[in-house]
Amino acid sequence: MNNSSGLILVIDDERDICELVQLTLEGLGFEVLLGYSGEEGLELIRSSKHEIQLILLDLAMPGLSGVDVLGIVKKEFPDVPVIIMSGYISDKSEVAALGATDVLQKPFLLSGVEERVRSVLDR
Repeated sequence: MNNSSGLILVIDDERDICELVQLTLEGLGFEVLLGYSGEEGLELIRSSKHEIQLILLDLAMPGLSGVDVLGIVKKEFPDVPVIIMSGYISDKSEVAALGATDVLQKPFLLSGVEERVRSVLDR
C-alpha cells in the first residue's frame, strides 16, 4: 500500500496545530481536510466518508468534544482509524478504551506526526 497518498482529516480547534499538521502531511503526499471544531469535523467525515483513510483528532475542544466525535465515528465509520492528539492521554490502554487506533502526545514534533501516520496506515 502506498501510504503517502490518500485523504486525511485533521480535527483540532487550534488552527496553528491544524495548519502545521496539514503542511507536514501534504509534504508527504497526502490530501488533507481541516475541521476546526467537532461539529465541522463530523460534517467533513460524513460528506467524505468513503475517501478518508485516517482521522487525527484533538480530544479537548469546545462544543462537541473529541471524545464525542470519536464515539460517533466509531459507530458510523468503524473502519476509519483515528489517532488522538492529546496532552492528557499517554497510556495505550486509555486510547484503546476510547476506541482510537493510536495517540500522538501533545506537544509533538512534526516528525512524530509522520511516524504515527505511517505506522497506522501500514497496519
